[in-house]
Amino acid sequence: MRRLILCSIVLLFSGCSILSTPEAHQVTRYQLGAVASTSAAASASATPACNRVLRIQDVEAAPPFASDSLMYSDSPQALSSFAWHRWATTPATMLTADLLSTVSGTNLYRSVLGPTDPGQADFLLAVRINEGPVQFFSTESGGNKQSVERFGYTATLTNAGTGTVLGTKVFSASRKASPDPYGGVKAADAMVRKLNADMLSWLRSLSQGASCR
Repeated sequence: MRRLILCSIVLLFSGCSILSTPEAHQVTRYQLGAVASTSAAASASATPACNRVLRIQDVEAAPPFASDSLMYSDSPQALSSFAWHRWATTPATMLTADLLSTVSGTNLYRSVLGPTDPGQADFLLAVRINEGPVQFFSTESGGNKQSVERFGYTATLTNAGTGTVLGTKVFSASRKASPDPYGGVKAADAMVRKLNADMLSWLRSLSQGASCR
């Protein structure tokens, strides 16, 4: 009986050790578009290319890219998220701020408004993330791991008064990345800057029409 009680006590403490809460991991969070825009500020006296006001709407994202998860894929048609790595907020939220900074830093429009800024706009720019940022892993025949980051969005420019779509275009890119979460983040950030520059060129081409005068 005494031996039985002793064994029970040992098992009780062993169970407590097994069921104890594991040490918490620290989550690392990353920013997208964190580097300040290199575009030179437009001269206040310069005539804008388009004498109209543009409002940049909140960027939307298709599931499963609407969360703050850092996404990856290591097998065909399968998407997962890193357990201890997250975006600082959703990529859509960070892209909204980055687009506002990027377009405002040009002399393309008379004024650029954010989603909640007061005032009336002539044009609305809507952006929807179609894919990514997502990191795709692969293994070479020699066993070396590689990864490619992919990101893409659709931009639509609309006349705010009439609802007429003035133009829509898909922007997408892929970039080789170091096969780790931070490598994917750096690649995604570089792609955001490239795609935003491409979109500025597209907006500039649309600003040549009579609707901008």
